[in-house]
Amino acid sequence: RLTCLFGYFGIKKVNHANILNHVFWDPDQDVLNLKELMVKFNTLYENGQPLIAELKDLEVIDNPFWGVKAEQTQKINLTFIYYNMPKKFSEQVPLEVSGGIDEDGMFLNPEFRSVPHLSPDGANDLFYSR
Repeated sequence: RLTCLFGYFGIKKVNHANILNHVFWDPDQDVLNLKELMVKFNTLYENGQPLIAELKDLEVIDNPFWGVKAEQTQKINLTFIYYNMPKKFSEQVPLEVSGGIDEDGMFLNPEFRSVPHLSPDGANDLFYSR
């Protein structure tokens, strides 16, 4: 759903609700902003780092549905955070806690297998109590 923010809706049938979310202009219509984000995320992932990347000088366009009114010179910097398990972090967690890690850096201990992938509705396999 992120791609629709840049006016890219893929090659499959478009969910018309996604069209309403277009708010950034990609001047070359070649999804260069999305390619830049993908390259940044891939580089961070391959280096075992957290997936936090910033796209700079994004041009905002009018979006009447959301009440966005673009000014001629309005550009923003947008930071994206994609929750993942940075391998450089998981490699440092003691074996008695992690149970080891898989090839993606995820914990093998079933109690922590879903970390950091938390359910968007707030429910999770992990329960914290004192």
